[in-house]
Amino acid sequence: MYLQYTNRKKILQIITIFAFIGLSNIAIGNNVTVASMVALQTAVNNAISGDTIILTNGTYLNNALTINTSNIKIISQTIGGVFLNGTNAIIINGNSVLFSGFQFTSGSITGNAITVNGNNNTLSQLNFNGYNAGHMIIISGQNNVVSNCNFQNKPALNMVNHGGTGDMVQIIPNASIPGYNTIRYCSFKHMPGFGGDFGNECIRIGDGAYSTYISRTLVEYCYFEDTGSGDSEAISVKSRENCLRFNTMYNNPDAMFSFRNGDNNVAYSNFFIKSGGIRCKQSNNIFCYNNYFQESGKYQNSSLAGSGTYPIRFEYFGSGYGNNFNIIHNTFYNCLKSSIDTGIINCTWANNIFYSNTSTIFSGSINGQNFVSNIYQGVLGLPITSGMNNINPLLVPNTYNYYGLSKSSSAIGTTSSIYPQILNIIGLNNDPNLLLDIEGQSRPVTLTLKDIGCDQYTNGNIINYPLDSCQVGPFYLCNNMTKPICNNLIKPLFNTSNFSFCSGDSLKLTVSNIIKGDSLKWYYGVKSDFTNVSNKIFTDSTKLFVTRTDSIGCIISSDTIQLKKLAIPVAPTLLRDSANFLLSGAAGTTWYKDGVVLTDTTQKYKLVTPGSYTATTTTNGCTSVISNAYYYLVTNIINLSLDEFIKLGPNPFTNQLNFDFIVKGYQKLNIEVFDIAIGTKFASQQNLTEGSRIILGQLSAGTYVIKVTSADNKISYQFKMVKL
Repeated sequence: MYLQYTNRKKILQIITIFAFIGLSNIAIGNNVTVASMVALQTAVNNAISGDTIILTNGTYLNNALTINTSNIKIISQTIGGVFLNGTNAIIINGNSVLFSGFQFTSGSITGNAITVNGNNNTLSQLNFNGYNAGHMIIISGQNNVVSNCNFQNKPALNMVNHGGTGDMVQIIPNASIPGYNTIRYCSFKHMPGFGGDFGNECIRIGDGAYSTYISRTLVEYCYFEDTGSGDSEAISVKSRENCLRFNTMYNNPDAMFSFRNGDNNVAYSNFFIKSGGIRCKQSNNIFCYNNYFQESGKYQNSSLAGSGTYPIRFEYFGSGYGNNFNIIHNTFYNCLKSSIDTGIINCTWANNIFYSNTSTIFSGSINGQNFVSNIYQGVLGLPITSGMNNINPLLVPNTYNYYGLSKSSSAIGTTSSIYPQILNIIGLNNDPNLLLDIEGQSRPVTLTLKDIGCDQYTNGNIINYPLDSCQVGPFYLCNNMTKPICNNLIKPLFNTSNFSFCSGDSLKLTVSNIIKGDSLKWYYGVKSDFTNVSNKIFTDSTKLFVTRTDSIGCIISSDTIQLKKLAIPVAPTLLRDSANFLLSGAAGTTWYKDGVVLTDTTQKYKLVTPGSYTATTTTNGCTSVISNAYYYLVTNIINLSLDEFIKLGPNPFTNQLNFDFIVKGYQKLNIEVFDIAIGTKFASQQNLTEGSRIILGQLSAGTYVIKVTSADNKISYQFKMVKL
C-alpha cells in the first residue's frame, strides 16, 4: 500500500496509536496501573489475555522484565512519558504483546535492550537516543512488527579499535520457517563512528551464518539520515527473500542499502537523495526496480573507512556470487557513477533513466552486463554499444522537489519487455508485475506500455514521495506531528453474503477488500487470530468480526456476522401409491433413475419405465444422503385385479431379483425358492416389502420356481425363473 499524507509535515502513519486510543474498545480485559518495575513484572505474571498494563510516567533505572503472557499490552502512562535507562533486559516470550511508548536515552549494556522470541508482537513508539546496547532490538520469532520507533546517536564507544557494538535492529531468521517480520515507519539518524564496517548498522536482516535462511522480512516507510559513520550499510541484508520498499535515504552519503550475503532479495520504490544507493555483493538474484536516485554517491566524507558509496555498486566477492543482478525501471538524476566489478555476470539494466551533467554514468566493466531500452543524457564512461539511447529524458521537478517525466518525455510508453521476470516473494506483495510506479500511480499491465524510469507519466495525485524525519518515528518527538486522521474508513468486507454451511462441510471466509499494509485481526466466539491472515476456514456455528488496522494506524471493524452450521436432512423413504406414483414425502426432492438425475423435483414421481429409483432432499441448501433404491419392474407380472399385481424380475437373472407388488391389505409378502427338477427348497425370505431386492447369488445356474405367499397363506403365486 502506498501512503498518502494530507500535509507533508503531518504524520499520518502512526500504526500503533491504537495502543492508547483505539484497541481498548475492541479487546476485553483489565487496565492495571503500576509505578515500579517490580510491580510491572508482577502485573505481567498475573495478567490474562486482553489486559493492559500501564507504567506510570517517570525514569526507571536498571530494568529487567520478562513477558511470558500472551495477548497483553504494556504501555507508558502517556506516550513517551516513561524513560527506561541504565541497564535493560526486556525479554518478550509471549505472543501478540504490544510494548509501546517508552524512551531509552541513557545507559550502556553489552547485551540486548529488547529481545523478542515470541510471535505476532508489536514494538511501537520507542525512542532510542544516546543509548548503547549490543542490539537495541533483536527478533527471532515470526510476524513481529517494529513500528514508529526512533534510533539515533548510538555512542561509538570502541573508537580505538574502530569497532561498533552492534546494529539497532537485528532479525534472526529461522532455518525452516520464514519470519515475515516487519520494520515500518521508523527513523534512523546521526550515528557516530568511523564508517565502513564499523558495525553499528541501522538494520541487519540475518548474518553470515543465516545467509541461506528464508527470512521474508519487510522494511518499509523508514527514514535514514546521517547514519554512515555508524556503518556504511544502513540496511545489511544477510538472508534470503526480503523486501525493502517505500523507504527514504536523505542526506546519508556514506551509507547504502546492502544486499551483502543472501540470494533472492528485492528493493523497490525507495528514494535515495544525497545518499548512497544499493550495493550487491555476496549474493545472487537481486532485483532493484522503481527506485529514485538523486545526487546519489556524492558528498561523501573521504576520511571515513570503507570503499565509498555509489548509486549502484556491483561488488565481486568470488565464485558462486555476483549472478543475476537486475536494475529495472529506475531513475538516476545527477548521480555519481555506478560501479561494476569484473566477474559480475548475467546482469540486466533495463528501462532506466540516467541523467547527469556533472559525472560519468558508469565505471568498471561491461562484461556480463545486458543493457536494454535505457535512456541517458551525459557521458557513459563505458563502451556500451546497445541498449543505452542518448536522448534527453526531459525530466521536471514535481511538487515534492524530485524529478519525474514531463509530458514531452521520450520515456513515455517506450519500454522493452525483454528483461528477467521480477522475483515474486510469497506473502510480501512486492509488485513483481510493476503495476504501480514510485508515486503510487497505476502502470499499464502491458509491459511495453509502461514508461521508462520509476515514474509513470500521469496527471493524477502523487501519493508517495520522499519522507522527512517528522513523518516517521514516535509522534511525540516532533511538535508538528498529529494523530492519524481516520475519516471515511471502509470496513472489512467478506467474499460472500451467505454465512450458512452444512454439517460436515466448512465455510472459507475471505476479507475481499484488503489494501497492502493492512493488518487484520479475527475475533470469533471466545477465540481470536492475530496472525494477519486474509481468510479463515470455519466448521462450527459462531459469531465473528474482523478488525482492520490500516497503514496509518486507523482501526475499523467489520459487521458482526453469525455463522450457522445447518443440519443435514434425513434421507427420504420411497413408497408407491395405487396410481403408480413414487412418493418421497419430502420437499426439495431430487429424483434419480439408475444414478442419473431427473428434472422432476416434486414430492411424487410417475413411474413409467423400469429401473432403480432413488431420491435426495434439500433443505436450506443442505442435501441429504441418497435414499434406499426402489426398483420398478414391468416384466414377470401377475395382475390380481385392475390395480393389484405382483412383479418379479428380471428373467433370466444373474444374482439379484427385484420384487414389487401392490396387494390390498398386504404390506409384506414372503418368498421361497425351489429347484424345478427335484423340488428341493434352496432359499426363503420373510416380510419383504414392495421394491425389495432379493439376492440369490448362491444359487447354481438352472431353472427355479419362486413361490410368493402371504403370512396367512391367502396369497399364493408361483414364478418360473432362470438363473444364469
